[in-house]
Amino acid sequence: MAAMVSQIDAKIGQFVAALEKTGQRDNTLILFTSDNGGIESLKNAHAGDVPDSPRNSENDPLRGQKATL
Repeated sequence: MAAMVSQIDAKIGQFVAALEKTGQRDNTLILFTSDNGGIESLKNAHAGDVPDSPRNSENDPLRGQKATL
């Protein structure tokens, strides 16, 4: 998670720098959203070589999953 947040921070920084360089920063609104976590019982469909684990898509202690409000 820390590595993912670090990469998001770096890439958003590059994006903001490009907006400033092209004079578009004052006319741009940047929003961050969430995908609402994993899907129960999905196991490991998108995690490459990581072995299956009940925690790969675990949202505990939060309720819900992808496609739920």
